[in-house]
Amino acid sequence: VTWFKASTLLISRFFLSYCKKNMKTIFYNWNSIVRANNIVPNPNGNPNIKEYGFKTDRKYPLTKSVNIRVDEPTKEKLKAGKLPGRSKIAREAIKKALAEVEAEEKKIETDVKSA
Repeated sequence: VTWFKASTLLISRFFLSYCKKNMKTIFYNWNSIVRANNIVPNPNGNPNIKEYGFKTDRKYPLTKSVNIRVDEPTKEKLKAGKLPGRSKIAREAIKKALAEVEAEEKKIETDVKSA
């Protein structure tokens, strides 16, 4: 054993035994340092979140989610990255289908009124 290894081993054993004996003191001191430097998050949240929070350029923000069921091969292809931007594509397809349904409903309403 070299002198350096022996001294390192001795210092590390001393440090570990010191930490075991004084763990409460070390923890208390660490917490007081954290509190003194305002590292602790605000328990009431951030009052200025609207100044620098997430912003969107959309008319309505995307805050809700919808799950769909697909078969296993489709899921594997999506996982492999075969369709980049798949969320946007799905949103546009759903909007297009809803627009078609609404147009069909309006057409039926006008046919009923004119008849």
